[in-house]
Amino acid sequence: MKKQILIVEDERVSAEDIKMSLQRLGYSASGMAVSGEEAIRKAEEMRPDLVLMDIVLKGEMDGIEAASAISSRLDIPVVYLTAYADKKMLERAKVTEPFGYILKPFEDKELRSILEIALYKHRMERKLKKTQQELIQSEKLAALGRFSSGIAHEIKNPLGIILGGSEFLEMKLSKVDSEVKTAINKIKESTFRANTIVQDLLKFSRPSALKTERINPNDLIRETLSLFKYRIPLIEIKIKTHFAREKMYLEVDKNQMQQVFFNLLMNAIEAMPKGGAITIKTYKMAPSESSLADKLCVIEVADTGEGISPKDLQRIFEPFFTTKRERKGTGLGLSMTKMIVNSHKGDLAIESKPGKGTTAKIVLPFH
Repeated sequence: MKKQILIVEDERVSAEDIKMSLQRLGYSASGMAVSGEEAIRKAEEMRPDLVLMDIVLKGEMDGIEAASAISSRLDIPVVYLTAYADKKMLERAKVTEPFGYILKPFEDKELRSILEIALYKHRMERKLKKTQQELIQSEKLAALGRFSSGIAHEIKNPLGIILGGSEFLEMKLSKVDSEVKTAINKIKESTFRANTIVQDLLKFSRPSALKTERINPNDLIRETLSLFKYRIPLIEIKIKTHFAREKMYLEVDKNQMQQVFFNLLMNAIEAMPKGGAITIKTYKMAPSESSLADKLCVIEVADTGEGISPKDLQRIFEPFFTTKRERKGTGLGLSMTKMIVNSHKGDLAIESKPGKGTTAKIVLPFH
């Protein structure tokens, strides 16, 4: 796919020349703007891969102000165009941390060099930020795991005593009125609920070692779906499967990956209390999507449910964060699911829009 470049230039002839240069070099001019305000608006609408920004623009906002807004709000790289190198103006421009400068007039080869370096630099910076975030998250999870383990052990014994006590009361007070029985049942229900949370904490803090075997993902998904066959008709949810025709094999821990599919399917079901559809797909990653395309398997679980707000989506993998408080979610399911996928050298991403449903996308290496 051609890289999309937004041209910001208030001289029409110059803008057309730049557009022709970009086309000759194999880029696509996604749009043109003549003012700083228009540049920001078009960048927000089009989300180009890069902005070529003339520093001197007509109007209240110059190119430097526009570039600062585009970089900070949209994380789009900006390369400055200028017909002269005014020292004071360049000092101002430097503060916005542009991805390059090019003096007008310029030749195609100069433009290509600047653009390729800028696009590469931006791509590497994004990868670095992602790696840093993952490292920080892994350190947080390790610390949280140690803390969770200690808390879980401290709570486990008192829970056993409470449960034993409530069962003793239930036996001794078998002939009491219904209000007392209801109260005892509430105590037992809450104890079982707390025990489930403790078990989740222990699983989270002590992930088990992988016991891998060669498995066809389609067979594993079918096996997991069999666990839901008596539940789905009752809540009017249809499950559609589109499995890859070619044979694909993964080297995975069967039990752990089955837990991954189970968690994702349960999330999809709970997102559709009034019914809906779940679509499961398996396929080989397209060559345009990855340089390792011949080695990657993609598994998608999509629902037609409530969707997730952008604010919640940013926190979706945080331990103890849940959007299901009224349905008693612990907030550990997706955290553990992602940990399992990552331990198999894979990745899990969630895409969602409120009212449009949610898609969980797992990418795993082939055996």
